[in-house]
Amino acid sequence: GFVGSHLAEALLQKGYTVVGTLRNPDKNPAARWLNELSRAHDDRLTLVHADMHKESTLGPALQGCTAVFFAAWAEVVEDDQVEAAAQGCRAVFAAAQTAGARVGLVTSSTGSTNPPSGKPEVKVEGESWTDVGVQLEKAQQCTNAVCKRLVFGQAAKTIMDKAALDYGAENPDFRVVVFNPSLITGPCLSPEIK
Repeated sequence: GFVGSHLAEALLQKGYTVVGTLRNPDKNPAARWLNELSRAHDDRLTLVHADMHKESTLGPALQGCTAVFFAAWAEVVEDDQVEAAAQGCRAVFAAAQTAGARVGLVTSSTGSTNPPSGKPEVKVEGESWTDVGVQLEKAQQCTNAVCKRLVFGQAAKTIMDKAALDYGAENPDFRVVVFNPSLITGPCLSPEIK
């Protein structure tokens, strides 16, 4: 995706070896141009199969990593899918920690840290959260698929961020960082999206 490709490129430019995960690297169109990116950086990017909802695929993909960046996103179009991102994030962090990683970073958005208007007067990071119940109600009122994806997505990110921070609190030897940008812009590295 947009964030993951920029992240991979930045890590490669800094000299790191990167393992990127895709549910199906042999059939994903992104694999072609990501492999080109790898060739431009001494083949230090390897693409492997992994699915955040299938723990058996995570261990081999994360073997030997020192940090994991969770930039994954699942399409959330129904309220029963909202918990999936949180479960996937916890599964990836657990597998990464078992593989020896000491740090997990989640890319999210400020959509998870926007409490109801006027509450509290001063927003405190890590304590001021978007109301998931309100988000789910709003999503049910959406009349088109784009609106539903956005609002369900905000609810999913809120639950995911809390789950990531809870994982860090439960596992003090594993540092968790949640990155919540308001807006991400820049050139698109994927030729399919240009």
